[in-house]
Amino acid sequence: MSRPEPDGADTATSGLGARVQRLRTQRGLTQRALAEPRYTAAYVSAVESGRRVPSGDAVAHFAERLGVTPSDLTTGRSPAEVVRLGLRLAEADLAGSVDETAAICREVAGAAADLAEPVLEARARLGLAGVALRRDEPGTASAQLDRAEALLVGAAPHVRAEVAAGRAGLAYHDGDPRYARYLLTEARDALMRDGYPDPSALLILHAELVRCHVALGDEGAAAGAAAYGLTLVTAGGPAPTPTSTGNPPSGTTWQAGTGYAAGATVTYAGVSYRCLQGHTAQPGWEPPNVPALWQRV
Repeated sequence: MSRPEPDGADTATSGLGARVQRLRTQRGLTQRALAEPRYTAAYVSAVESGRRVPSGDAVAHFAERLGVTPSDLTTGRSPAEVVRLGLRLAEADLAGSVDETAAICREVAGAAADLAEPVLEARARLGLAGVALRRDEPGTASAQLDRAEALLVGAAPHVRAEVAAGRAGLAYHDGDPRYARYLLTEARDALMRDGYPDPSALLILHAELVRCHVALGDEGAAAGAAAYGLTLVTAGGPAPTPTSTGNPPSGTTWQAGTGYAAGATVTYAGVSYRCLQGHTAQPGWEPPNVPALWQRV
């Protein structure tokens, strides 16, 4: 059995210990299960509390048991973990209940903060703002939007546009769809004018525009926004079907290394469903069972 290293942990090592504890807990491992066969539970406890400095061999052992790389464990920044959290956040759009959506968003916000990933944390907080609106808690929603906006200072315009969509959602909830439409149109036009026509951001903005146009009685504009949103989904590939884009990716898909594509698919499925809802609400659009099919998402 390997011998524990001497005391003398610094702040960085204490951070490593906290990561070991968090990952161990997430995986349902006891300290003994993580330690064996080379170390003791007492040693793991000392590392997690920051009282011991683990050697390179110990870090490698813990990383293997936790299913991460030694670099992930020591730095706390894992590309794979960021992708996993992004995929997890995409699944929040498809959750079956408000409580489930809130739980996922809180989980991702906390983990993203630990990883110093402000964009991911901001998106999780935008999700929490949406949950607050669904619960009729506009004050909470506004606070989450403020936190998201602060996290995105200096971010690219197409990322900040997501906050504009959130502000528009708050205005719509407060009974002002006209102002909501103004915010969305301004954000959309700014992206196009400044050379940031990001499809994902435009899709989010157009999905919200559908709702505003419908509320204002502008059926033609609503149909146009929904149709444009759907072209963003289908651009560069075959037209999506509810079953082809609506199913969350399986573990096999993730293990095959297609997490980025899978996450985008889930995100697009949720937002494009909202576009479909707006489009199918317009006169003359009656494809059989489309809403029912998309409810399988």
